[in-house]
Amino acid sequence: MLHAITLALFLVIVVNDALLDAGRGPFGDGLAPAPIILGALAPLAGVWLAVQIFAMRAGSALDRTGSPRPLRRVLRALTLARLATLALFAIAVFVLGWLRLVRATLGDLVLVDEAVALLPPVATLTLVWWSYYPVERRLREAAVLSALDAGRVVPGLPTRGQYVLDQARLHLLLVLLPLFTLTAWWESLDRALRWADGRWNLPDEPWFDTTLIALQYVGVLVILAAMPLILVHAWSTVRLGAGPLRDRLEALCRVNRVRVRALLVWRTHNAMINGALIGIVPPFRYILLTDALLASLPLRQVEAVMAHEVAHARRHHLPWLVVILVATGGLTWSALAWVARALLAPETDAMLVEGLLTLLTLTVTILMFGHTSRRFEEQADAFAAQHLSREDTPAASPVLVTETAANAMAGALA
Repeated sequence: MLHAITLALFLVIVVNDALLDAGRGPFGDGLAPAPIILGALAPLAGVWLAVQIFAMRAGSALDRTGSPRPLRRVLRALTLARLATLALFAIAVFVLGWLRLVRATLGDLVLVDEAVALLPPVATLTLVWWSYYPVERRLREAAVLSALDAGRVVPGLPTRGQYVLDQARLHLLLVLLPLFTLTAWWESLDRALRWADGRWNLPDEPWFDTTLIALQYVGVLVILAAMPLILVHAWSTVRLGAGPLRDRLEALCRVNRVRVRALLVWRTHNAMINGALIGIVPPFRYILLTDALLASLPLRQVEAVMAHEVAHARRHHLPWLVVILVATGGLTWSALAWVARALLAPETDAMLVEGLLTLLTLTVTILMFGHTSRRFEEQADAFAAQHLSREDTPAASPVLVTETAANAMAGALA
């Protein structure tokens, strides 16, 4: 959900710029700077203060009663706070003119104005993690006692700063880094062409517009292909050390003809048991296994998780997902636009119609994303079970899913 909220924060800026291009400024156009700043910042500060009070009370209730009810309440409060942050930022931009004030103060610099405008909601989301940390620490301390009783590996306890940084890396940078990089490319290309047009009077010809669009898309493809190289440095990752485990996992990749740049350990301070495949192009493709996964799961289950991630590359799930989303968005928009033209009067507000079409298209696309992702995850689970089954059956036998392989994959998922 946090990834969706972070994306929505950025979309507020995109929609605002579209409205400005259509000649529609903020409803509160003409307000003095002081009321705009106060209206943009004070409500967000109130959201954080409410979370701080809620988290303190939840921590005291956990210490006093040990009941999970305070935890459920504070988690609901975090969800509401994040949704409120998005809503308040939208009001600040669309109603008060917060983005316009930022640009009037700093100028329309490449990426700088967007980054500064997003700073208050991003800071609020970060402070929410800071306030929740004492509750999280209580849960981790309980996990330490449980691990000691069971004789398992004792998970480390991150400091408050480490916890907040880990959450920001996972939930904010994953979305904002690609968006900021793409925005910087588009704005830089636009500025460069404006400068070149002013200097050499570039031709206003169809081929020139086609070339511009081609340059934009080539830049997008290059950025998206190379983005994993940036993400693995933004996250806390190190190469998996040499040894029998890495040899076994690299052999798994070779058997399935899947090339990766590196196998990485994703250091989450033992907060997450998971694996991930990032990157479509082999030179920038990585497989990440978290520290908690490697410390907690037996070798066979680690191999099951690894086979699951290899399946995403072997079955080309990432490019197929992009194709499906683009096709869903395009077909949905076209169908809805056709229905709108057939049912609505010509004098209907075009901006209102486009807004509704955009909202409906995004809704359908998100639903399709969820459906497709679940099918791909199930296919990757089946692939992993088949891979493990090959080790349980003679070479001449047909590859079936054995009970032990199915149990290993089910255990890893659990």
